[in-house]
Amino acid sequence: MLRGAGEMKIHALIIDDRTELISAARSALEGSDGVSVECVASHREAMQTIGDGPYDALLLPSSIMDARWLEVLELARSKNPDIPQIILSNRDDEEPVVSALNSGDTFSIPSVGDTGKYMAELVFRIRNAVSHQRSELRLKKLTRHFLILSNVNHSIVHATDQDELLSAIGRIFVSLGPYRLACAGGAAAHTDQASYRVLHEKGGQKKILTEEKNTIADLIRGDDPAGVIIPEIRHCRDRVPFSEDAAGHGCTACGIFPVRPHNLPVTALFLYAPDTEIFDDEERRTIETVTANLAHAIDSLDQEQRRKQAEEALKQVVKKLNLMSSITRHDVLNQVTVLKGYLDLIEMDPDGFSNPDTLNRMKAATGTIHECINFTSMYQKIGAYTPAWQNVHDVVGRTVRTIDTGTIEVENRSDSCWVYADPLLEKVFYNLIDNSLSHAGVCTRIRFSTRKGDNGGTIVYEDNGDGIPTDQKELIFDKGVGRKTGFGLFLAREILSITGLSILENGTPGEGARFEIEVPENGFRRLSPD
Repeated sequence: MLRGAGEMKIHALIIDDRTELISAARSALEGSDGVSVECVASHREAMQTIGDGPYDALLLPSSIMDARWLEVLELARSKNPDIPQIILSNRDDEEPVVSALNSGDTFSIPSVGDTGKYMAELVFRIRNAVSHQRSELRLKKLTRHFLILSNVNHSIVHATDQDELLSAIGRIFVSLGPYRLACAGGAAAHTDQASYRVLHEKGGQKKILTEEKNTIADLIRGDDPAGVIIPEIRHCRDRVPFSEDAAGHGCTACGIFPVRPHNLPVTALFLYAPDTEIFDDEERRTIETVTANLAHAIDSLDQEQRRKQAEEALKQVVKKLNLMSSITRHDVLNQVTVLKGYLDLIEMDPDGFSNPDTLNRMKAATGTIHECINFTSMYQKIGAYTPAWQNVHDVVGRTVRTIDTGTIEVENRSDSCWVYADPLLEKVFYNLIDNSLSHAGVCTRIRFSTRKGDNGGTIVYEDNGDGIPTDQKELIFDKGVGRKTGFGLFLAREILSITGLSILENGTPGEGARFEIEVPENGFRRLSPD
């Protein structure tokens, strides 16, 4: 690894088979403070030595253009593309020296004559070359860090949702290098599993990859903002997501950096690199700045999303209340008209007042008015409270404890996912269970479950009763349909629709009812939102 420029410690490698020249160069260089030297005389030794460790400068023979030495030079440049190369040549080697210089090498020092004078020049040139290279690398590094922070801030300003922002951050790190793969993810609440997705990979492929692995919560949930560096991914394949993809891009190391929004669960940014050298203190401080800004941005996006969801929910509530007010007023007026007609008949024929048919019709009309008024008392609760993120497993559990299901077994297989819904979500689950108790016939089992899809999630409710006839699958959600009040499933659909959830029945008649509640992507989360 290159040393700091202020220290000017230099580790040089001399590759030459001229014993006298090597001895003179080594003596001159090691007599200079901060310079250490290794010498090799053969092609095989050179390949082995360069492969074992990094060097700050190469001193090469004038025969460097020979095929065997070009292989050595290529290996050295693969380790350090900007490494200064100084060619030790005899005066009569001008042509090969010029060829070597044209190939990108830095300096040429004749190796005959006054060796003391030339060796002093050699030390000066090595120091000058290394200092120049380090200054250029420092400038490149500062420029890269500036571009990272500048592009990240630009992405934060223009982001409209969290996924878009994370993808932009991944693209920035990969495009500015040396990272070749970036992903994000974190542990789900109440589970040992974690969900991860690829943000960007070298080459800019747009394939979408997701993966679940055992959580590495000890690495991303602590208080240390610096995260952790895994130097050898191959030793942690069972814990590091997309380890095979990373290996395919030539990555051996991975940096895991926590992102800690105030109102959302901790997640992590995973950056994959060819080796650990990139993860120095400056790099980690830059990444920490990015993750801190990212956390604040995610908080802001979440608050904005909640505000928009609340606004949309309020619009839906007002729309539904106006509609139901009109419908209920129409229904009540119809029944009042019926009563007024019968009262007119009684007024014309007082003796007819004792007619049982007339009394029954008047009772039915007043009963309908009573049901309409009861319905308005239930309906006015819809949208009365702000929608919130709710844990499906917990809501199902609370619901089951409030209703007597007798001998029917209720299975709560919903995992720890969260949905953004009206607080009356519990009433939706209650009405589904009540529907099974009232209409399913011989029913012995009820099951709740959830699943994640590409565009959100689904809550599934099933029973093993008689099922719903095909021609009734849509009608059961209409107001007034059913053998009881006819309000249960209608209210369920209305409650869900406030935050964009929908419900349908797609069970097989004769095998049981199956209700699926579709949750949009912005209203479904595997992780706790708090």
